[in-house]
Amino acid sequence: MKLKEIAVDKLLGVFDYIVPLNLNEVATIIHAPNGFGKTSLLSLINAAYTLNLDILLDTPFEIIRFLYSDNTSLAVHKDSMAGSDEGLDNTEGIEETCLTFERIAEGNRQEQVFRMRDFQINPGFLREHAPWLRKAGKRSWVDRRTGTVLSRSDILSQYGAVACDEAALPQPWLRDLIEETGVTFVDTRRLEAVAPEDEEEYYPRPGRRQRMFRSAVGSDADRMRQIIQETLDKFITLSQQLDRGFPRRLLEALNEDTSVTAQEVRTKLGELNQKYVRIVDAGLLDPEQVEIPWIQAEEMAVRVFALYVADQEKKLHVFDNLLAKIETLKTLLNERYQRKTFTVTREAGYSVTADSGESLDIDALSSGEQHELVLFHNLLFEVAEGSLVIIDEPEISLHVAWQQQFLADLKKVFDLLGVHFLIATHSPSIIADRWDLTLNLAGETEE
Repeated sequence: MKLKEIAVDKLLGVFDYIVPLNLNEVATIIHAPNGFGKTSLLSLINAAYTLNLDILLDTPFEIIRFLYSDNTSLAVHKDSMAGSDEGLDNTEGIEETCLTFERIAEGNRQEQVFRMRDFQINPGFLREHAPWLRKAGKRSWVDRRTGTVLSRSDILSQYGAVACDEAALPQPWLRDLIEETGVTFVDTRRLEAVAPEDEEEYYPRPGRRQRMFRSAVGSDADRMRQIIQETLDKFITLSQQLDRGFPRRLLEALNEDTSVTAQEVRTKLGELNQKYVRIVDAGLLDPEQVEIPWIQAEEMAVRVFALYVADQEKKLHVFDNLLAKIETLKTLLNERYQRKTFTVTREAGYSVTADSGESLDIDALSSGEQHELVLFHNLLFEVAEGSLVIIDEPEISLHVAWQQQFLADLKKVFDLLGVHFLIATHSPSIIADRWDLTLNLAGETEE
């Protein structure tokens, strides 16, 4: 079940849009001049699927509808009902804006109403768990470590219902629909600094050590080291299991009436060695772990070798998913980067080497190079297969030549993960010759 159409009424109080998604293609592109609500529409879609109720409240619209491939629909609309103003005791006669999520599937209707009174952040909770947050407005807080403004939904997304009333949690049907749809939003703030979760908390007082922050590319490099280690742990665990059971399975294989030829085993061994080389080149294993030699052997020894090769195939299968993603990322970036080579290593996660052989600081990459790395890292390693990925203004910091190749780059991710992209852009260079994928919100026809 995938989203096939999105419609919104009175976006920014003015615009009614219907956006059919090109599910059999790599992307659906929204194009329009400034002022037509492209970014507001993308933000609204993301807010509906992350339950960012502050954005849904603050963005002017009447209703937004999502239609799925099986004709299931989800609608989010605003209602007013008698209630109390935020921060006041219940008072009759005061209207409160509420958000209603309504799902219709096979004639059955389900709904959940969110009221703002259910989303009061507990000040005591913040003092204990996030003392770096300072109240900045009616529904906003400032992170004193970075200056970032956080909404109530941002805090709830990080800490969950423990920060407020349990009514803030979605009902199971809504939670499951959100998870199944799998919407990811890549906004224009892709290079913002990130605070590592395992660093000490920062308190803005004399004598306290300030919490260290990583650039977006540095944070992604850390994440890649973690992903590699998690995969290596699985590889080691499976290897130990297979090695412990090898003697027993060997005896079983020797007693089985099976015919395996030396040529078949030799062919598989050659394929296995080629895969080892790819895994080493991807930075996942050391070179000394590679070449498996072939020796001429009698029939019984061939069976031993066949079992050994089969075990190695199972072990290396652990790397298949990660290997394909790393090879795709390296290809994409090394086709763009000039006079330098991008590599993946277990020690650094990501590294860059100049053609002179000098190791370069990954933070020294140009803005455009960093945008490419952060974007495609997120697409390849942080996005679930088959999900909808929303990208706002992918042209940021990109040379025109890179913009013209952008859809071709996304196609590689589309082929690997089956994700669909919904893109908002000002740039004709991003669209290139794919106006057939483009919806012009201004109603103009492009040649």
